[in-house]
Amino acid sequence: MAALMFSKSGVTPIVFSRGDAWPRATPGDERQTFSVSEGKTVRVATLSLPEEFLILDFRTETALPTADYTNLGAFLKHALITFRAQSFTFTDFDASTQTVRYWGGYYEFVQTTPGRYQGTLTLRRE
Repeated sequence: MAALMFSKSGVTPIVFSRGDAWPRATPGDERQTFSVSEGKTVRVATLSLPEEFLILDFRTETALPTADYTNLGAFLKHALITFRAQSFTFTDFDASTQTVRYWGGYYEFVQTTPGRYQGTLTLRRE
């Protein structure tokens, strides 16, 4: 069984020592805009293909040790990634890889016990 890992050429990969073994995938979110005229006519425009997200939970039993949390911050802040600016490769416990983009959650992590950080990361599938 492989470990959860984020990687990108030119960036030191981060291999998590703990984490969500089965990331949750969200259904695609239809990107549409709509309006209703005074005559009650509905107009809908589809802006793009649906977006899909992966949710990685680092909670009580899978809370990140300080080293993992520090490495995650360094990875996301690296000039070749810069949080949402660039995509990277996510490897799950089955060694399946997906190209993803960080979408949120890092700054909501909280230190719950000395040396342990809990939170949720959202990754956008590319």
